[in-house]
Amino acid sequence: MNEFIRRRVARQPQTIAGQSGVAAVCLAVAVLSRLALTPLLGASVPYVTSFPMLLVATLLGGARAGLLFLISAPLAVMTLAIPPFGRLALTPADLTGALAFFAAGGAIVWLSHHLSRTLRDLDAANVQEHLLVLELHHRVKNMLAVVQSLAAQTFTATGGGPAFRAAFTERLIALGRAQNVLSEAADASIPLGDLVRRTVAPFLGGRDERLSITGDDIRLRADAVIDLALCLHELGTNATKHGALSGRDGRIDVSWRHLTPSRLEFVWAESGGPPVAAPSARGFGSRLLSRGLSGKVHPHVTTEFRREGLVWTLQFDTAD
Repeated sequence: MNEFIRRRVARQPQTIAGQSGVAAVCLAVAVLSRLALTPLLGASVPYVTSFPMLLVATLLGGARAGLLFLISAPLAVMTLAIPPFGRLALTPADLTGALAFFAAGGAIVWLSHHLSRTLRDLDAANVQEHLLVLELHHRVKNMLAVVQSLAAQTFTATGGGPAFRAAFTERLIALGRAQNVLSEAADASIPLGDLVRRTVAPFLGGRDERLSITGDDIRLRADAVIDLALCLHELGTNATKHGALSGRDGRIDVSWRHLTPSRLEFVWAESGGPPVAAPSARGFGSRLLSRGLSGKVHPHVTTEFRREGLVWTLQFDTAD
């Protein structure tokens, strides 16, 4: 039951029609319940059923639904549930009770609104945590493929022997350092250029000239950085396994530009590698790249499997 309530609160309607509908249903329940209690209570405690339904309306419909209920309840209850029924003129006692209801109800709406925001943030955090766990499992499997590819590339470049051991060890150390980007991103923002360079460097096989970075020096907020770091790691893994970095001549061009002062376009473009084609099945990596960043920054992702190489474009908001 608690899980059901939490999910309902996290999925409050965003339209005025939906919020008004929640308020109307809760108001009807409050009036009918009070009407059923009228033979026992008479005209006393007129808002005994309104307070709990006000709480329900605010939690399920948001602050606007709560305010609509708060404004409508006194007139609806006094005319429909309290004898004499159908009266339009309210007595001074009715007005005093309505003012008291507004004061207490306003506090309920305010507290419920902040509680629902906390529950929505908790739900979003749970979703993010689930995605990170899935990404962890996915990256463990990918890591073996990356290490195998790095070993093959290093052996081809060095011809084996002591040179192979030294070069391969150096690349493994670089790969390990790149994993720290995700843990750092969870606590602080990172300049976008540094994020790209540090995440992609281990996949370059020591040839930094294979990566081109073009864009203004900007610093992203932490929640966008960690999502983008996951995407960059996935792109680098795919490029190493079967994209531009799987051969000797491929390269990656990364660029970004502002579409508006608060919205950025980020482009990952591969070239010089083998011909690419869209995957026949969508695994977790494909879903991760198609999602891009979290919904908070309103991402829009385009993936093009061009003959010359993959082009992945991400547009997202950079301001709250």
